[in-house]
Amino acid sequence: MNPGDVVDTYRREANFARALRQPTPLTWGLLGIVLAVHITFLFAEHSGLTPAGQGGLSLLFGAKINELVWEGQSWRLVSSQFLHGGFLHLAFNGYALYLIGPLLERLYGGRRFLVIYVFSGLAGSVASVFFTDGPSVGASGAIFGMLGALVVFGLKFRTSLPPRVARAFGAGLLPWVAINLVIGLIPGLPIDNAAHIGGLIAGTALSVTMGSALAGKPRGIRSVALEVAFGLCILLIAVGLVFMLHQLATCAGAGPRFFACYPEHLLAR
Repeated sequence: MNPGDVVDTYRREANFARALRQPTPLTWGLLGIVLAVHITFLFAEHSGLTPAGQGGLSLLFGAKINELVWEGQSWRLVSSQFLHGGFLHLAFNGYALYLIGPLLERLYGGRRFLVIYVFSGLAGSVASVFFTDGPSVGASGAIFGMLGALVVFGLKFRTSLPPRVARAFGAGLLPWVAINLVIGLIPGLPIDNAAHIGGLIAGTALSVTMGSALAGKPRGIRSVALEVAFGLCILLIAVGLVFMLHQLATCAGAGPRFFACYPEHLLAR
């Protein structure tokens, strides 16, 4: 190895090590929201807030229900991302966010990370509406979007990463993405593969257009566009959570109050 290669390798390692020391408040904030929603759901489940059991609670908390989305409750495309169908579902998605989120937030920067996460989750929800009839909850679309973004980072910014890291993030992740998509095709499993694919496509496409935290802050029109997209993501999260709370305040309670909000046939879905 010639001296120039040694210097370049050292530079890459130093930049990557510096990035790994950055705080990741947005990842922890998202994890906090997911956990808070799940704890609230568990509390509601044991408090008898609906006459319709867990299915009724999913309606109250903003699950993606196609009929309701088409009727105008588009906020469910966001709120459903923070709701999970049980402890295992929460554990898988929460652990994936805990592992991948900090890395992605450090490599892309906080604003780009949140844009990837929110719009991947939104794209997954939209794909689910068009291609999946049943109800859907969970952050899987956003998780797959993050995976796609990490693959793109390893390929697009491979000259900024240590070679071992570029290999792991790029082609090294593709088999894991493929395996998870194939698992979603197994009959009988309650997996919304449309949401996975929608999120993966969105996260990949978004990250192709983005810069890197390793390359410094964006400038000019790119900086303005990023700030607008980041602000829109904050707004989308706020709207989803506010409408979730509004549904809880308006529709929770005895039979007549609940069924005034939700026709009984929705509970069979």
